[in-house]
Amino acid sequence: MQAQLLDLTEHIHVVRLLLISKTADDDAVAKEAMASVAVHEKRCKRIEQAHPHCPINRLRSRLGLTDFEENCLWLAIACALDKDVADIVSLAQHNERKRLPTPWLCATLFTSSRDEQLGSLSLLSDDGVLFASGALIHESIGATYEPLWRQFSASPFLLFYMLGEERVDGRIANVARLLRPSKTLEQVALSPGDFLELRSVASRLAQANLPTLKSAFAQNGSQGFGLLLSGEPGVGKTTAVRAIASECGANLLEVDGHRLSSMPFDEACLALKVGFSQALVTGAWLLIDHCDSILADSPLDHPFGEHQTLAGLIMKELDRCPVIVWLTCENPERISKALRERLVFRHFLKRPDKNVSKFIWQFNMPQEVELDIDVNFQILSSLPLSGRGVQNAIRLATITNGSGTVRHKSLYESALKQFVPDLSVVARQQWLRRSRDDLILPDSVSRIIDEIIETERVREQVLGGWGMQGRIEKGLGIVCLFDGEPGTGKTLAAEVIASELGVPLFTVSVANVVSKWIGETEKNLQKVFDEARKGKCVLLFDEADALFAKRAEVVRATDRYANMEVSLLLQLVENYSGVVILTTNLKDALDPALMRRITYKVNFPFPDAQTRCAIWKRLLPAERLGKDVDLMEVAKKFELSGGSIRTCALRACYKAARTSGVITSEILKEVCEHEYKALGRLFREG
Repeated sequence: MQAQLLDLTEHIHVVRLLLISKTADDDAVAKEAMASVAVHEKRCKRIEQAHPHCPINRLRSRLGLTDFEENCLWLAIACALDKDVADIVSLAQHNERKRLPTPWLCATLFTSSRDEQLGSLSLLSDDGVLFASGALIHESIGATYEPLWRQFSASPFLLFYMLGEERVDGRIANVARLLRPSKTLEQVALSPGDFLELRSVASRLAQANLPTLKSAFAQNGSQGFGLLLSGEPGVGKTTAVRAIASECGANLLEVDGHRLSSMPFDEACLALKVGFSQALVTGAWLLIDHCDSILADSPLDHPFGEHQTLAGLIMKELDRCPVIVWLTCENPERISKALRERLVFRHFLKRPDKNVSKFIWQFNMPQEVELDIDVNFQILSSLPLSGRGVQNAIRLATITNGSGTVRHKSLYESALKQFVPDLSVVARQQWLRRSRDDLILPDSVSRIIDEIIETERVREQVLGGWGMQGRIEKGLGIVCLFDGEPGTGKTLAAEVIASELGVPLFTVSVANVVSKWIGETEKNLQKVFDEARKGKCVLLFDEADALFAKRAEVVRATDRYANMEVSLLLQLVENYSGVVILTTNLKDALDPALMRRITYKVNFPFPDAQTRCAIWKRLLPAERLGKDVDLMEVAKKFELSGGSIRTCALRACYKAARTSGVITSEILKEVCEHEYKALGRLFREG
């Protein structure tokens, strides 16, 4: 760092002396300045020879600079860092407002003959390496557009680079950051196949011989390397790119595609151009993260076509510039097809399996965290969490636990909080707090519900630990069919199961899944199960007979597509490894092929008098019941389902609150008789 600053100081002093020698009215002062120039130039050479990796040496190699171009670069840097130099520049150009250099001033200062002056001016054109690379930029405010007299300055990132402080250019600081990665591929949780593929790419990029910018700009054809890494959120795409850059010894300039997408088009274009310029000049790699939202094909009615899109801009820069550009996204199909065809490497990262997931948990656990002996990484790794999800779960568990020992339960519950399937369009998500006591059923049915809950709790242990997953390839999930009359507790049972397991309940909306357009229903069904696989949840198909109806003989064209929908749904259910609950009061309407895929078939009977009495007691506040109330008598007299009892109990509470505040037998009789009438049933008076 000290050598870099010394080199910078000496070069600025050389520029100052050159300016003095050209502008001094006194010949003696001019000659003395020129004599000092030679002395300081020798000092600069000694410093640069002693430090071969100093910024100016790297720039010479990367840009292929001539002596004239290097002097122009130093003049722009000196004007930005030294006020005295800027004052002398304005004096040399006989204009107080022109405190920045122009091409004509450079030609006058750094050449000795008319022919040299004319030849050197072409090096400062827009096609010259200094401006084409973005190392120098034209001053736009109050500037003349006459090429010879247009002022220019050094790019902000170049000033930091020459100072030895590599930072992001201020023009893109809100959408980008510059990193010096240190983690290697061995420290990234990858499947064996992904690791070998990325290791091969890393070795090739480490040996890549990119041309100097001067020679690259003089050639036609693609100069840069574009690479794409895609995969589900949190699988480690960005981490993998950083590791590859680390193994190749490259800095990484990361541009956030999400933030870029929120910017106006012109500003987004400028940000990308600045990003390419900084990567070009400094030799960093460029990473455009989350790029699928900004690199789509242009609309058909766009007046300027693909060249007026960000994808078109990247293609143009890749063709022009020798730079390594990584793209990461979730859905590569959303990226412009033309851009995808320009990329030399495309790879989809798989979601980590259990072995990789176990490594992720152990690797990300901070050393200072004390784990309880009950922590079971085998069980934790069975949860389908991405690397980012594991990190968030560990952070949540350690924060909520304070300074004490972290238990398995805390880690497991924190991990469940990370599951956020996006089913909002086709399903309703509910995080429920239902007590097991809320579900009042006959003993035989209650035992099956308890068995379902306990089975899900030990299922991963049996499948993974006992090796059953290797013996049985399909039907590894828990598929339950709850049938019975309306109001007998089918939906409530599903809610209790989800609540006991500590996972959200997603109730699939038949109205949003089924579409009149051919193929749309299948897409919606596929989306339901694809999203559900991303997290831990219970899928509830209420009134399942609407979706799983018997396949019929094909008479009309619609019959064929209806049968295809049922067939697809049966396959999806069989291949899903989570909990699926189907409820229906029309069991006979279901397709027979569904029955062999059902793990638990549960019939919810109409509640008898004893069960009805228990439901009344559970729902009504005991302290508000009148002394004349006999709930067993009410249960025997009014044969209502659990759903109807819930309605009556709520109405009775409202009615009592409006009157005496006591739930009397008369109030219960009145609301029950009203419910009977609403159901179209007869009751005996008296």
